[in-house]
Amino acid sequence: MEEQTCYMCEEKSISNEHVPPKCIFPEVKDLGIDYRKSPIKVPSCDVHNMRKSKEDEYLMMVLTCSITNNRVAMNQIQTKILRAWERNPKLAALLLRINKPIKSNGQSTLAFKVDINRFNRSLDWIVRGLYFSQHKKKWVTKLRIESPAMLFLEGSDAMQSNQILKTMGATVSQVLDDLPKIGENPDVFWYQMLHNKKNELLINMMFFGGLQVLASSQP
Repeated sequence: MEEQTCYMCEEKSISNEHVPPKCIFPEVKDLGIDYRKSPIKVPSCDVHNMRKSKEDEYLMMVLTCSITNNRVAMNQIQTKILRAWERNPKLAALLLRINKPIKSNGQSTLAFKVDINRFNRSLDWIVRGLYFSQHKKKWVTKLRIESPAMLFLEGSDAMQSNQILKTMGATVSQVLDDLPKIGENPDVFWYQMLHNKKNELLINMMFFGGLQVLASSQP
């Protein structure tokens, strides 16, 4: 029998990794609803599962703190994230140390600085996990990750860059509109995937009903 390897590398698989990470999905004790039914799991080595728990927590904080009009996301902030901050106050400091008031869609809100490389790296892992789950093979080439929710606030072309991302998100949603939205817990996460015969990949992901993330293959 062939030895199973990790969805991300060639190391031996020793466990199953949740895709997206399990911590993003609320626990039953917090909302009284099972948002962890039928999770997507892929074979993983230790490095790409347990050893990236801090990265998973950071991703959870950025995703949930970016959405203020979703009941599930707000509950995550009031429960799981507060518990994480109590265990490790440095997590809160990392996210909140640089913030500024802004206007978004005509409403006052607070913007915080995101470590975009760290954020995108976690999303890259998710995309590769989704691809493995659906196609039973690894995606081994580079991916481009974009999120219209991650706004540029500085620079002369910030407004133009934000508009480009917004248009990109709307275009991808339209292109993939006929594809099924996959995910048993759509209030937390769903995705659409297009993979053609030219080995081109396009994925539309939605977290907490409002934070869109796009992933595409690179030439």
